[in-house]
Order: sequence, then structure tokens, then C-alpha cells
Amino acid sequence: MQETPLLLGIFLLANVIALLVADGIWRGTINSLLRGFMALIGKTGRLDFSADPAMSGRHRLLDLAGAQRARERRRLAATREQIAKLDAELSGAGDPRNVRELLDGLNKLLS
Repeated sequence: MQETPLLLGIFLLANVIALLVADGIWRGTINSLLRGFMALIGKTGRLDFSADPAMSGRHRLLDLAGAQRARERRRLAATREQIAKLDAELSGAGDPRNVRELLDGLNKLLS
């Protein structure tokens, strides 16, 4: 009975220390994920669709953000290609049917 307060104090102290350690680990993990996500969002906000650093497998959120950026990267490349074709067509004879097809294709990419 006399040692009960001492043991309870030790257990309480050990639990508080364990909670502080777990909180520190959790904060580090979350902050790391948020820094990666915010870096991707920042690049998207600046319309920078250059290659991203490898973040796959770290978290589903980063995987989804990376996949969305890859889709946009492909869509922008296809848009640039379509615009180049349209420019070439308009620089040449400019057949109205070809121009219309190129504009329709560009419209599909942009919508």
C-alpha cells in the first residue's frame, strides 16, 4: 500500500512520456505529408506541370495528387500538339474541314 502512490506516479509519468513521443512522431509524419502535398499544390497553382519528385507510396493523398498532375501534364501536352497542328494548318492552305476538326479536338481537350 505504501508503494502504490509511487508506482502510480511512475506509470503516469511513463504514459505521459509515451504520449509525447507518439505525438511528436505523428506530427512529423503529418507535417512531412503536408509539405509534399503543398509543394505539389504550389506547382499546380503556378501552372508548373514539370516532372514531380518521387512521392508515390508515401500516402494515398500524394498518390492521388501525383496522378492528377500526370493527367494534366498529358492533357497539356496534347493541347500544345493540337495547337501546333492548328497553327500549321492555318499557316498553309487552311482547309476549313481540317481546321474544324482540329478546333473540335482542341475543344474536347479543353472541356
